[in-house]
Amino acid sequence: MKNVMYLLAIIFLTSSCQQNQQSNSEIGQIYNQKINQITSNDVDENLKKQLNEYNNALYGNNSNPRRVLNFIYSDVFTYLKDQNPNNYSEEMVISLLNEPVLQLKKMAKENNLKYKMRVGDIVQRVSEGYKLIYKVEIYLDMEYGMEKHTTGDKILGVSLDNGKNWKFLEITPETTPVILRMKFSNNTISKIM
Repeated sequence: MKNVMYLLAIIFLTSSCQQNQQSNSEIGQIYNQKINQITSNDVDENLKKQLNEYNNALYGNNSNPRRVLNFIYSDVFTYLKDQNPNNYSEEMVISLLNEPVLQLKKMAKENNLKYKMRVGDIVQRVSEGYKLIYKVEIYLDMEYGMEKHTTGDKILGVSLDNGKNWKFLEITPETTPVILRMKFSNNTISKIM
């Protein structure tokens, strides 16, 4: 009888240890998923924060076209230099960025129009190792008297350091793939375009 009791105790302890090992494994998986989820949320929040800073530098009351240059994806400058080798300058880039903004501000002032840029959802995520390209909705909310209108578009956020720093790139079918091809594979580009 004593042997049977010892045998039952050993079976019970063995099965208990196996259950604990399985539970510990499951807890580890859940913990890792939470860590990855937090990291992903931080990357998303970081992107949206930096995109808001870009929008404020470009469209805000205290817009600063020179500051906007810090938010532009670097290969845009390489592309512009290649396309305009004799006319390229920082002033040219600022002019290209600032002209539509100045028109919007002039129209707003003349028509007593209020406007605000707004960041929407991240609608697509593509990664190539530590390099990320996210497609993000952006909106221009306009208010004229009692009328309100919203127009939207999408912009690319590009990070070359796993989401710590983001640079931005307008989406145009002609130039965006050419610019992205400087650092990304055709497979990645086809996924985001």
